Amino acid sequence: MSLRLAVPATALATLLVTSAAEAAPAKAAVPTTPQTVLRYSVSLAGLPVARADMTLASNADHYTSRLTWRTSGLVDVFAGARGDASASGQLGTRRPVPATYTLASGDGRKAVKVMLAMAGGTVKAAEAEPPSRQAPDRVPLEPRHRVDVLDPLSAVLLPAKGEAADGGDVCRRTLQVFDGWTRYDIRLAPKTTLPNKRPGVTGPIVVCSARYVPVAGHRAEHKTTRFMEANEDLSVVFGRLEKADVWVPLKVSVRTMVGTAETELDSIAATGFGKSATDR
Repeated sequence: MSLRLAVPATALATLLVTSAAEAAPAKAAVPTTPQTVLRYSVSLAGLPVARADMTLASNADHYTSRLTWRTSGLVDVFAGARGDASASGQLGTRRPVPATYTLASGDGRKAVKVMLAMAGGTVKAAEAEPPSRQAPDRVPLEPRHRVDVLDPLSAVLLPAKGEAADGGDVCRRTLQVFDGWTRYDIRLAPKTTLPNKRPGVTGPIVVCSARYVPVAGHRAEHKTTRFMEANEDLSVVFGRLEKADVWVPLKVSVRTMVGTAETELDSIAATGFGKSATDR
């Protein structure tokens, strides 16, 4: 699975992908802005391949989020990699309204960089390196593909304002994502709900099925595109954070051409909300 698909997979994750930043120690000074650190582990075909931290800071309706990741296990020995993505904007009643998004991964000839400036859901400026290669089956990006979109990191944050406490509407949505190279949809649909036994999460656990729908910027005949477009083995498990009042992925599962990739939440640490809340 390519990085361009891995970031939304983990994230949505990122659907998800993985971490260099360490959660603040228990005795550290409380930050002025409340924040929640979500620590994830990533596996492929049952083998650990990466770790990631996502930090979410919120103040009124404004949010900043950062996802840092690094490979682990044998993958780190033979092909180590790490990266950093960040996003900021306003939390609306139904979805975030991003203002900025950056991504940096790798180094030298393998460096991947993205910078997006957004307003009202529209991308006003975009830089992505390396640029997409010319190909006869490349679906062209047009200005309309940069309107009413989310960046990959903001896409995994679902505001709880206006949502029913049982999470009934969480999966009834389509995430319209622009990552700097491509425009695609992640179509969520309700699958089931589960009882919640995890500290730091309130209400039920909501399980969504997911479908990847390429829109523009992709290679229509590429084997990865065709595989993911037909892939029905995608799911996202959402939980509502007790402190930040945002739905976030607890687990993302994606079948790839080399096995099932899973990103799963290991721990939650919240600081700056008055009373510390930690799930370890």
